[in-house]
Amino acid sequence: MEPHGHAERSAAQPAVRELKVAQQDPRDWLRDSMAMWRDIVPGIAEPMTAGMIQMADVFGVSPAKVFAELVAAARSDLVGKELSVEVGSTRVDLVLDDITTEVHSLGPAVGQFGDITLSAHDVLLHGVRIAQAKVGLQNVHLRPGTPMVLVAAPVQVEVRLAEAVVAALVSDADVGVSFEIVDAKPRVRSLGRPAMGYLEVELAPAVDHVMISAVAASNDRWRLERGLRRLPSVRFDLPRELRGVIKHIEVEGDGVVLRGNFDQLAEPVSRAQIDQVLRRLQTFTGDRLRIPRI
Repeated sequence: MEPHGHAERSAAQPAVRELKVAQQDPRDWLRDSMAMWRDIVPGIAEPMTAGMIQMADVFGVSPAKVFAELVAAARSDLVGKELSVEVGSTRVDLVLDDITTEVHSLGPAVGQFGDITLSAHDVLLHGVRIAQAKVGLQNVHLRPGTPMVLVAAPVQVEVRLAEAVVAALVSDADVGVSFEIVDAKPRVRSLGRPAMGYLEVELAPAVDHVMISAVAASNDRWRLERGLRRLPSVRFDLPRELRGVIKHIEVEGDGVVLRGNFDQLAEPVSRAQIDQVLRRLQTFTGDRLRIPRI
């Protein structure tokens, strides 16, 4: 017969159910197991278990493994190729140069994916040809919620426009001047009277466009700076995705470099979406990649 004291201790202990790994998707197993432990051990914080369950729904038992597979597939199948990438209603044509990651060794296991940098050249965005582009996704992480959201905050953007592209944008503005870069200095000339000389100009970002303003008038014999601020500025529009983003503009060599950032990029993600993206990357053979959204 069982000792009386042992029987009392057994009666006082909660009935712990045995955790069995059934023949099921590991994501289902992790989600169900976390839900069970949340009921059994009240000391586990509700936000922690809820977040883990959501992560299991999206990434399965090993978010680090899924993250590594996504990056490896993108590097293997996309880098160096001419691509047309569609995300929602936005289409971007580009040649992807590289994907770099800076990730803490334990980060992906808890939904923290560190910094991801994408670089590309020969980018075509809404008819604007971008010679080089770099997007730095910082502090990429999963934010619990319904649905779960993949967040990058902040996002750094750098694009380089060739002289000919800026000249075409100024020409499209139909203001009677041409744009050029000489000795790394931007300037404009009158289309009607090019022999009169040129205006030295500076480029400055506005919310949805770039302003080109005169700072000096010059030719081979003289240079004038006074009174030019009263001359009307020339402007050209930015692509929709860059509006409100660009904070600094510099002329570097024979091109114009625009730099800026926005506070965050947030994209809802689901289990089906991650599976679909990974499958498309691993089987990608053409030049058109459509990224599904939920």
